[in-house]
Amino acid sequence: MGLSWPTIYFFPILYKNKNIGFLWVVFDSERDNDYLEKFSILVDSLVFLGINFSLKVETKTDVFEKYSITDREKEIIELVLNGLKNKEIAKRLHISEMTVKIHLHNIFDKMGIRNRVELVKVFRE
Repeated sequence: MGLSWPTIYFFPILYKNKNIGFLWVVFDSERDNDYLEKFSILVDSLVFLGINFSLKVETKTDVFEKYSITDREKEIIELVLNGLKNKEIAKRLHISEMTVKIHLHNIFDKMGIRNRVELVKVFRE
């Protein structure tokens, strides 16, 4: 009997077109042969409650297009994802730290998130 890896699904949860969290669904592929049926029931239940989520795994480009992220905002997101702080981002892009904060505020507002941690979660699977 060989070792098998579970099947894992990760989806952003949207409520009123705002990202309110993430759904992780894990099935043991050996024990849950009917996992697609179980997953379908879960989706139907959430939709009934008014909660929708994307069944498509989104790339960075998809997210950038979905939220109309500007080229400068993309640069800032990349630097945040690489762990840079506002002051470091400002220095790297030759802009003020206040400008970085304004860009981050605009990014958070467009994406319906509250902070850097949520931003990182959107792009890290």
